[in-house]
Amino acid sequence: MNGNLFRMEFARYRNSMLIWTALVSILIIIDLALFQIFLKEGIIKSIEPIINQPLLAPMMKGFGLEIQKLTNILGFYVIRNTPLILLITGIFSILTSISLFANEEYEKTAEFLYTKPLTRSEIFASKVFAVVSLILIMNIITIAVGYFSLEIFKNQDYNKQSFFIHSIYGLFTSFTFAGFGLAFASVAKRGRGLFALSVGIVMGAYFLDLMSKVAKSTEFIGYISPFFYVDNNILVNDYTLNSNNTLIFISAILVLTLFSYRKFLKKDILS
Repeated sequence: MNGNLFRMEFARYRNSMLIWTALVSILIIIDLALFQIFLKEGIIKSIEPIINQPLLAPMMKGFGLEIQKLTNILGFYVIRNTPLILLITGIFSILTSISLFANEEYEKTAEFLYTKPLTRSEIFASKVFAVVSLILIMNIITIAVGYFSLEIFKNQDYNKQSFFIHSIYGLFTSFTFAGFGLAFASVAKRGRGLFALSVGIVMGAYFLDLMSKVAKSTEFIGYISPFFYVDNNILVNDYTLNSNNTLIFISAILVLTLFSYRKFLKKDILS
């Protein structure tokens, strides 16, 4: 890894990361503040008959919409905030990982960069460490904001360990989408059309996860979505990382990164 290139790439996307992080943080604070209002006004209790209707109850449970979760601040956080956090951090991750490589070719500065006394391995490692650092910082700040917001707006004690374990899924999801971004950038020509495609992939993955929760017969649809492997059943007493899901995340990240590295070493940047 080259330290100068790492610092340059990190600095280039630092402000973007801070803006996206601020957006997530504001949404978390506003949403958890609404939790207190919903409780005091009885809004959550008022929708209980709708959620418990015989025809809707199975679907609502599939989406995680249960009164037990909605009246518990940690359950409310997972239902209301987790989807937004995963979507926003996922979009940032895939956009940034694509930009780190595709922009060099799209702006035709790659030819200059690759003529410097740096190997392609050093360039790849420097850029990957930059995106990993940006994602880590974004997630750490988001987790901290989520924790302190839960502490401020909580109506009762909650399992802090479960909150931090659940937050690890956010990291896994971000790194998985970053891996997809690296893979797309490594095979695309001049980065054409990748930015719109990347947002579409994250939104499409989220939609597939929603469809998989509609009924048992549609569950298989979610297998190709990273969101499917996030365990949102956070209120169980023995909540922990699902070993199978964790293995799938780590395997996907490693395979995508290795694929990108091999493609990057052989890629013809002039074509």
